[in-house]
Amino acid sequence: MLLQSDFIRRYGLSGNALKLFAVIIMLVDHVGAVLLPQYRILRYIGRLSFPIYCFLITEGVVHTHGIYRYGARLLAFAVISEIPFDLAIFGKTLEFSEQNVFFTLFIGMSVVWLTRLTDASKGLAALFLGMGAALWLRTDYSAYGIIMIYCFYIFREKPLWMLISVGATNYIMGIGGTGSQKYAVLAMIPVFLYSGKKSYGDREIRAELNLCRSDNINNHMSAERKKTAGQLLLQYGFYAIYPVHLLILFFIKKYIM
Repeated sequence: MLLQSDFIRRYGLSGNALKLFAVIIMLVDHVGAVLLPQYRILRYIGRLSFPIYCFLITEGVVHTHGIYRYGARLLAFAVISEIPFDLAIFGKTLEFSEQNVFFTLFIGMSVVWLTRLTDASKGLAALFLGMGAALWLRTDYSAYGIIMIYCFYIFREKPLWMLISVGATNYIMGIGGTGSQKYAVLAMIPVFLYSGKKSYGDREIRAELNLCRSDNINNHMSAERKKTAGQLLLQYGFYAIYPVHLLILFFIKKYIM
């Protein structure tokens, strides 16, 4: 949790709420990119999505108990999402001029993981290696995306420096073109409202499980299975929404509009 206050701990955004906010903003962004490019406001709003995903990647690396499974999921959905991404953005089955954002997130995750395993100097080496990989693969957000993920990690206990570094990265990205990327700094508002909890109902779920444990073991096991199944469904749902919504947007553009 970034800002240690009772108010944010109690009323701030949970991890799932932050993910849901990022998903909604991403949908707005891609509707603007694919279906309604004449409405630039949709792209301006959509700029808030990627920094939140970058922050969530660092949280995932810090708190995961299975880094290899985490990386495998990101890489798997990068591969799964490539054709939907190319269809929606370029109207082609395969287009190698730009790869989808899951590749950027996977590379950024790898950089953070390597940084955690090594000292600061080797962490910088991992950063430059990741930036080179993003440039070579031509991933969405390219090397700037890797820098942003790295900044979220190394300044995770220093909110002011996090704000400055992430804001500067987005400002530099916004130079030229429409300049819309500079609006991405507003993503720091929901990031700073992050409570550190996985979901808003964590306390209630734990209370229910404790009650089941005190009553009988079978009820406890049933509640545990339901909790695990629900978490998996939610977890993979946040991943799957990316390729699924891109395919939907492609079909709307091609066959309806």
